[in-house]
Amino acid sequence: PLNFVKRVMEYESFECLSITSSVTPPLSIFIIYRPPQSSFPAFMEDFADLLTGNILVNHPTLFVGDFNIHVDVLTDPHTSQFTSLLDSFNLSLQASGPTHSKGHCLDLIITSADLNCTAISTTDVGQSDHLLLDVHINISNPLHPRPPSTTGPLRR
Repeated sequence: PLNFVKRVMEYESFECLSITSSVTPPLSIFIIYRPPQSSFPAFMEDFADLLTGNILVNHPTLFVGDFNIHVDVLTDPHTSQFTSLLDSFNLSLQASGPTHSKGHCLDLIITSADLNCTAISTTDVGQSDHLLLDVHINISNPLHPRPPSTTGPLRR
């Protein structure tokens, strides 16, 4: 059976819930909420601490949530600082277009290099000024490898 370990992580500048699956390799999902009034420098320091303590090689990782950073405004210094931090951890920001009623991309999907997003869509569910993000990811499962080829012995 598939089991998950849930942790609430304490940071001054944002809220974080992590969920890690029991499969091999484990999948870690971090759900982030950064309030708009939180200090950006404090967020960068706290988020770097989160990344340093939780990014593992060959361990698929997904970050989702409301980061309250206008990543669609490429001239914003916060955007360039944030994307540089992601780059330094080999993380990819999956662009999804506007996610807020004011036309900005505030709700983000960030993946480790070993996760492949096959589809990202947004839906207005009418309950918020944010859109619902729907993401599809492919994860390979080494517990169920493909069977070896049975084409016969190799000839020299």
